[in-house]
Amino acid sequence: MKKIYFSIIVGVALISMISSSYALQEVAGKITLQMKPGENQNFNWGLLSDSDNTTTVSLSASGNGSQFLSFPKTITLPPHQVVTVSVTATVPSNYNGQMELTPYLFATQAGQSGGPTILNVQVMKIVTLNINETQNTPTTSHAVGAVPEFPFAIPVLIIAIMSLIVIHRLKSSSVKI
Repeated sequence: MKKIYFSIIVGVALISMISSSYALQEVAGKITLQMKPGENQNFNWGLLSDSDNTTTVSLSASGNGSQFLSFPKTITLPPHQVVTVSVTATVPSNYNGQMELTPYLFATQAGQSGGPTILNVQVMKIVTLNINETQNTPTTSHAVGAVPEFPFAIPVLIIAIMSLIVIHRLKSSSVKI
């Protein structure tokens, strides 16, 4: 019986710690651009912090074609609001490389100091640049309503796992449910 109480206390403690955690999120959807050499195209990348405070986020890019992307190096996210980051893709006029490039955009929210562990949160968006001579129609998809609601999902998952552990222990002991 002591183990059951201990499991419940640990579960409640975990839930109280996790419920005050915040996450950096991005707007769902693919970003695909059809481009020609010598062409510029703009697209938007939606970011959201579910923190109750204003947050500064660092932006970076890597991967094949990242040198063709330009964007601000940092942005400020107000609490609980989607902010769109304007990104410009520029393919040089003398480009004759791969026809499909997939650079990665990263947004990193630095963790808060003051505790024994500092966690940085990072999200990544894959951008597809299709480069050819005949198409130049940009295709971007941003499902603003598809931003996931994580603050409640994690505590519910922990409660479900803790309940399964308690039920398993009760079944394996002599106590009848």
